[in-house]
Amino acid sequence: MKKRVTFTVDEDVFEKLKYVPRGFSVSEFVSFMLKGMLEEVHGGFKTQEDFNKWVNSDPELKKVREGLREAWGPSFWKAQDKVAVLKKDINDKISTVRKKKT
Repeated sequence: MKKRVTFTVDEDVFEKLKYVPRGFSVSEFVSFMLKGMLEEVHGGFKTQEDFNKWVNSDPELKKVREGLREAWGPSFWKAQDKVAVLKKDINDKISTVRKKKT
């Protein structure tokens, strides 16, 4: 069930909402982002696979994610993938250093 909520955002955020791809309502976009942020706060996604599993568990989330991916192009997602690889490399190096200290 959907409920209506009213909230206030800064003007720059409001202006950027104009970039939400056509075919999606701002409501769908905001719901997707809020669900993701709240999920992250309540335990987070340990890996990209955890995030993918979570998105794929809800048909509405999956639809929005695929639409955003298609609308914003592969360059955004390639950057996201590189960030994930860098995070893994950094965590691996930290683990290696910690093991050497013990």
